[in-house]
Amino acid sequence: MKIFLNFKCESGAIIERYIDSTAKFADCDCGKPASKAISTPRYLSNSTGKSPARP
Repeated sequence: MKIFLNFKCESGAIIERYIDSTAKFADCDCGKPASKAISTPRYLSNSTGKSPARP
């Protein structure tokens, strides 16, 4: 399954790639290798914490 993952390049740049979930490395735009970075999960939510579909 492919998902968006964050990778950190050797030069310090943070990149995001749509890649296989088991990938541990990716190629940065600068040509240097980038390793998988730990990041917080992203999700959409409203400010009340309640589902907009429920009354």
